[in-house]
Amino acid sequence: MAETIADDKYVLLDENYDGKEVLVVSFEDIDNVVTGTPSIIVDPNTNEVIGYMPSE
Repeated sequence: MAETIADDKYVLLDENYDGKEVLVVSFEDIDNVVTGTPSIIVDPNTNEVIGYMPSE
């Protein structure tokens, strides 16, 4: 987990978080996966999911 600023590289489920400090959670991919697991962003106070970074 790491801190970041919610910006246009994330798909926000709640636009009120745009430009605010949030937590980024990333997951380890399994072997031979075609697309990566997206990182998600959560509210640092409630741990509620508020968005994600699409993977390729």
